[in-house]
Amino acid sequence: MKITDVKCAVIASAPVIRITTYEGITGWGQIETPKPYLQPIVLQLMSSIVGQGLRL
Repeated sequence: MKITDVKCAVIASAPVIRITTYEGITGWGQIETPKPYLQPIVLQLMSSIVGQGLRL
């Protein structure tokens, strides 16, 4: 299962991350609040994450 997309949005001062796989499976996660300054870091790491395989 490979990661095809990573999105990050700040909701109420907490970064929320959405990871989508090639199979259409989507996972959500929240970074410790309040750390809105982490959004650019997550987006910078996106190119390293997309294309990586997952084991479930």
